[in-house]
Amino acid sequence: FRQGRCLAFASQFVLERGTGVHDPRNLPAVFSRRTMSAASQGGDAAPTPIDTDRPVTLASFTLGSLLGGRAPWGHHLVGALVHLGVVLALARLARALLPDEDRDLAPWAGAALALQPQLAEAQVYINGRSDSRCALFGLIAVLAWRRAVERQRASQPAVALELAACATFTLGLLSKEVLVGVLPALALWPGDGDAKKRARSLAPFALAVCAYAA
Repeated sequence: FRQGRCLAFASQFVLERGTGVHDPRNLPAVFSRRTMSAASQGGDAAPTPIDTDRPVTLASFTLGSLLGGRAPWGHHLVGALVHLGVVLALARLARALLPDEDRDLAPWAGAALALQPQLAEAQVYINGRSDSRCALFGLIAVLAWRRAVERQRASQPAVALELAACATFTLGLLSKEVLVGVLPALALWPGDGDAKKRARSLAPFALAVCAYAA
């Protein structure tokens, strides 16, 4: 019941009645103040706080508002485009990880996600977009990081790719903090057995977590 109330607040008082996400001039405040709080229902009541801080998610509401105002179609369009990006990024990662003889199966990985009914809320429910943005930035970060590791093994410069991995992983954390749960999987990623090289390769994600914490 409490979760339902929070979701209702986010939809009704932030998207329908609120003013913050509908004015691009408020974007700086999204990143400098407590953002995930619902507007009050009226009177002198204080805003109802929600115990999360996801400024990138909230900032994306402004993009939907610029497209469609207070009508829902703008938000749904942004959600659909992000979901498409997640599908393509997942297919790209699958293609990179599969053996050469199985790479034709990679599009099926994306199709399975695209048509998964259990995950529909992430793109259909406007306030559920934190999941899809977290997934999109997280997948891009992993793709950039994997490419950086490959270049390092070939003794080629990879600073730009490492910075891209750090930046996109930070954006993912600022979309939804649960992305930090990916770190154990990355630490166990198959690769060189040298502990120092592995720790060095994970530096972009360590910096991203520090940036998010700050």
